[in-house]
Amino acid sequence: MKTGNQTTLINQLVEQHAKQVHLAAYRILGDPIQAEDVAQNVFVKLLQLTPQKLANIKSWRGYLVRLASTAAIDLIRKQSREKGSALNKQTINIDDSVIDLPSKNHTPSAQLDISRDIVQFRLALAELTQQESQVIVLRLIEDFSYQEISEQLKISESLVGVTLHRAHKKLISLLNESNFLGVNYE
Repeated sequence: MKTGNQTTLINQLVEQHAKQVHLAAYRILGDPIQAEDVAQNVFVKLLQLTPQKLANIKSWRGYLVRLASTAAIDLIRKQSREKGSALNKQTINIDDSVIDLPSKNHTPSAQLDISRDIVQFRLALAELTQQESQVIVLRLIEDFSYQEISEQLKISESLVGVTLHRAHKKLISLLNESNFLGVNYE
């Protein structure tokens, strides 16, 4: 049973970080409803933590974003396994407030290419190991420093760099070319 202080803490965390947790999941999933489900599950997980575990968390922002990112990637993996390549056919709406694009005046063709690139990136992200995908998301999408990633994943900063490098190489092999940028990654 949780004490009143723990319940108060969790309620404060929901108030302070719910939008950020939802946004972290949305950046990966591209679906606001699935992102909301992931965000709710993240906060439900907090209710299951022991008081000692709650007391040991140093960076709530980092911890919650990591949980949301991991859950979102796991959901992509699950959908990919269940539907085979059906995820490839998913239509993804690009929200300029979520993804920083070089120009907001894209032609329909460019917008379609961006959507395809994002779908391919999401599928490739699901092909990485859990640690690789966490490092990629925390560094490239959430803009965490090596030190913040190191603290969240409980690995050394040098291992963060090595993992990022290996994950980047795997992504290059999985993403043959960018439709939007017209770039071959080989």
